[in-house]
Amino acid sequence: MTRTYSADAAPMLTVPFETMPDFGEMIEIADGILWTCIPLPYRLDHVNIYFLRDGDGWAVIDTGIRTEEAIGIWEAIFAGPMRGRASDRRRSPPRSRLPLPCECPCR
Repeated sequence: MTRTYSADAAPMLTVPFETMPDFGEMIEIADGILWTCIPLPYRLDHVNIYFLRDGDGWAVIDTGIRTEEAIGIWEAIFAGPMRGRASDRRRSPPRSRLPLPCECPCR
């Protein structure tokens, strides 16, 4: 199912999911691709985060910014849905080579 969103200053946007995941909730959108969101303290209020299975590990696409709320969500992700899953950021695209906003096990 697709849902169309409209903003005053933006063109129509069609997306493949009816809702976005809650902050820190992991949704498998395809085999080996997980999606979550991290809040941002701006008008653009979140960033989409993707985990791509890469051999024995996971590549992280984007990380958000360092806020107390984001740190708590990252810690919950690695204590919960990503617990015990290796995450190898050396294989991530350059955009995701930003430092994670917390000392997470994927470092």
